[in-house]
Amino acid sequence: MVTRIRHGDALRIRAIDLEGRVEEVSVDALPQYIAESGNAGNHRRLREVTIEVAADVLHSGVVLTDTPGLGSLHAKASAHALTYLPQCDLGIITIDASATLSLQDVDLARALQQAHASCLVLLTKSDTVSADALEQQRSYIERSLSEVLQEPVTVAEVSVAPSHSVSLHRWRDTELQTTLAACAAQSNERAQQRLGHLARRVSMMLEQALNEPSADTSPQAQQGSGAALDALSGAEATLRNLCSDLGYRGADVVLKDAVHVLMADAPEVPHHLGTLAGQLADEVVRDIVTQLQRVGKDLDDERLSAMLRGAPPFVLPPSDMPHRYLLRGPRAWRQYRLQRYLRQDWQAPLQHAFLAYAQELKDWLAHVCQQLRQSLGSGVLATQGSHAGEAAMRTDLERIRALLAGTHPTPPSVPSPRVEGKGC
Repeated sequence: MVTRIRHGDALRIRAIDLEGRVEEVSVDALPQYIAESGNAGNHRRLREVTIEVAADVLHSGVVLTDTPGLGSLHAKASAHALTYLPQCDLGIITIDASATLSLQDVDLARALQQAHASCLVLLTKSDTVSADALEQQRSYIERSLSEVLQEPVTVAEVSVAPSHSVSLHRWRDTELQTTLAACAAQSNERAQQRLGHLARRVSMMLEQALNEPSADTSPQAQQGSGAALDALSGAEATLRNLCSDLGYRGADVVLKDAVHVLMADAPEVPHHLGTLAGQLADEVVRDIVTQLQRVGKDLDDERLSAMLRGAPPFVLPPSDMPHRYLLRGPRAWRQYRLQRYLRQDWQAPLQHAFLAYAQELKDWLAHVCQQLRQSLGSGVLATQGSHAGEAAMRTDLERIRALLAGTHPTPPSVPSPRVEGKGC
């Protein structure tokens, strides 16, 4: 369930359920529809809640969309947040000033970047921490996200407290409005890119469906293909999080295991760390393959195996760090010093290597899931094609090819930017 805020002449709140029924909602009752405490697990079976308000920032047609965050307790909510990103032009990541940067925040920033959407990062509730702590938090988040995304990231500090209203309005009237204007200027280009990407995917699926010798056109088969596609979307979101966990926690796991082994012997440290890191990466790859095999269990075994090949191997780059740590003294003392030396010398190189590998793994995962989606979706298309007729499918395919070749008329004008907020 999503919440959308758009411009209106007067305040109006409407809840729309999964069957399309519309209910007018009062301001006092709003938490019972959009808050987890009032609508736990979406027991009201709502599709969306639309709020119309006479706000100047929305007057140009901007629509604010609040989706369930990546940190949601419900897997479907996290998957929905990721699948919605390609539709938005700007994502606003909100981080509690008293908290810290989470894996979900970093993964969301990466996903926005891959969706070619702009991104703003806000430290909220800035009135609840001291000025020094706030500055340290802001600098840490800017540095961390800039390193991960390989591009500059600026973090703004905001609060809805009355004493901070001036700074909040300043951010809204400067940085937010400037970013929205840039998104509006680029919206046609973004729409063309997304339209082309969608057209290529549909074209490949149509070609594959037409080349299939036959298809089971029973309602049960069609329903099974649709369920498999839903399962694939959920699995992909889960596995992306698994890759992120490897990227940000892999170094800690490897160094912890390394201490116990190196206490018994003093082998070549880089070789040993590389072996442990490779084993951890292999475990993650096996988990990914196992889950994707379950999703694609109805596909041809040889074809499925071919799709799941080619996972990138983990390689620890050469380093000039010490190769051996020869320590003397009581065991507890040696273990403490070894752990300290390993973290001091190897934490950063391992962290960098795992972050780079996690991105390679996500790219491979995206490629495999795209192939699986095409194969699973071809069953739906073939079933639909049996009813619409092969000639109609070929006509649609030719139209899409004409669109990709640039012979199709220019698509209609694109509306103002869509903005997604996480945790607002």
